[in-house]
Amino acid sequence: MDTTADIPRHTLSASPRREDRAQEILAAAKRAFSANGFERTSIKDIAREAGIRSPSIVHYHFASKEELLLEMVRAELMEIVGKVQERFRSAPPRERSLLAALDMLWDSLDHDPALTGLLLEAASAARHNPAVREQMQRFIASVRELIVRLIEEGLGDKARRLPVNPQAIATLIITVIEGYAMEDAASGGAASRQTREAFRSLLALIKPSRS
Repeated sequence: MDTTADIPRHTLSASPRREDRAQEILAAAKRAFSANGFERTSIKDIAREAGIRSPSIVHYHFASKEELLLEMVRAELMEIVGKVQERFRSAPPRERSLLAALDMLWDSLDHDPALTGLLLEAASAARHNPAVREQMQRFIASVRELIVRLIEEGLGDKARRLPVNPQAIATLIITVIEGYAMEDAASGGAASRQTREAFRSLLALIKPSRS
């Protein structure tokens, strides 16, 4: 089951050529946001970075730079979740656990530092833009459901014997990821390994009952 398909996304054109252009714009926006920050980057800047003469072409594919930002977050998360799913499914059943899933997720985050910055930018935009806030709320709800399904699929019968329901675990994981993003930004990209180990210790207490 491909749970990544449930994450709300910008609808790219069915035309391969136009979809390629949309992906080029996304890549250019990511570079521009990384170099200048979300607030200081304009659609015109993104068009220039993408080698596009007219900013209207960017607007043709994306209604706003907020939509661009949310699509980047979705794409980055889809890639990470896909990797975690693949690794988790390929692991022997005896090696599937909440800690194993957490380690896979954390390893992916460590190898994709851009996501933490994008999450912070999206959260900041949501504070000032009701439309972005509504999209972020739907996005987070979908991510929570995705994590729940990953836990249930990965742990099988053991998921029903957990002392805490998968919805609560998913909420906790999302909250920790958000906090990790803030810590990573505050430390200049050197988020403490203690955060990871502290969360592992907490999840280690959540074990399926033997009955």
